Amino acid sequence: MRITALLITIFVNQLVFAQADTVLLRAQGLYNQGNYEAARGLFAQTENDDDWVMKRKLELAWLTGRFDEMYQLAEQLDGYLHTGTKLHYLMRYHAVKGDNDKAFEMLTKLLESRHKPPRAAIRTDTAFDRLKKMPEWDSIWKGDHYKSYDIKLAMAKRELEVQNYDLAITLLDELIEDRSYREMPWFYRSKLLFEQGFTKSALEDIDRAIDEEDDEAAFYALQAKILHKLGRERKALKSISRAIDIDPYQPDFYLPGIEVCKTLEKYQEGYKYAEKYLTAYPGKPEALHKYALMVYRTGSCMKALPYINKAIAKQKYNPELYFLRAQIYQSCKVYAQAEKDYAMCLDFWPQKAALYYGRAICRHHTGNKKGSCRDLQKALDLGALEADKKLSEWCR
Repeated sequence: MRITALLITIFVNQLVFAQADTVLLRAQGLYNQGNYEAARGLFAQTENDDDWVMKRKLELAWLTGRFDEMYQLAEQLDGYLHTGTKLHYLMRYHAVKGDNDKAFEMLTKLLESRHKPPRAAIRTDTAFDRLKKMPEWDSIWKGDHYKSYDIKLAMAKRELEVQNYDLAITLLDELIEDRSYREMPWFYRSKLLFEQGFTKSALEDIDRAIDEEDDEAAFYALQAKILHKLGRERKALKSISRAIDIDPYQPDFYLPGIEVCKTLEKYQEGYKYAEKYLTAYPGKPEALHKYALMVYRTGSCMKALPYINKAIAKQKYNPELYFLRAQIYQSCKVYAQAEKDYAMCLDFWPQKAALYYGRAICRHHTGNKKGSCRDLQKALDLGALEADKKLSEWCR
């Protein structure tokens, strides 16, 4: 009886933890999509007190205009690592409440703290527009509060975000050459090089970033994308697995994992990633597409159909979706519907051999022998060598 009770307790605890993980993953997905009100509601349900959760709750209170709640959450932040964040939000609170003296007091303390937001994050914060018109604002900023390294790195990041690659690469090269750096210049330069198509150089830089800091999830996620682009799939899978181990609540990490698993034909593992991705983005066509693909590849065509149909309802002119549904219908032996979807895809890809070959199989099973043989010959002409055997069996 004691063993049974213990097993039940373990199962219940696992279920509670799984539900909490699902809530956090969905909440972060909503946050990524800019649905701050709904994200705040979900984050409020969790009792998780990890640093990133507390900071996200604080940010969402600010973004949804709940300033008193924001104040209470800021007061709960402990530790010197969070001093800058805490003071930034307290300054925001006093600024929106019109207490300029208190806001300037917080700003003074913030600038004197070791761990603080980037300079531009404070100076461009619209919450302080009224403070910026006062003489105290300029006088406070005359002190040497930020190292030139921090200012230059923030500038490089900003230029990279707006795809001003020439200025960004100049700033990053300077940071790397003067050796007053650690991991971030390598990371940003790797991202820049990858976006511009210099994949091998990007890999060298992200490897250097990881040598400097081996516990940053974003580094491994970028490394995985680069390795995938280079066709080094097994290493890419290790990298994305490492990123997810470090930060399992960032849903955007699961997408490259799905792509790598698809290439490696590791569909069971890809299914787990696709399930997480769909949990975070239940209405996103891409998430529905990837989930349907992995469900289909793990052997359940009928279970995949509702998800690919939902994806098509949201993106009616995406041929990738019709191509997958055609394969799913064909696998389920619903040949007439599969034939229609293959035909739809041919409007977009008139020279795609796989479409003619797939439609040929469907036409054969619906009794259209002539149409099937024409499609098989077309598929063979376009390079589908497997069509030759079917031509011999069915048409000669």
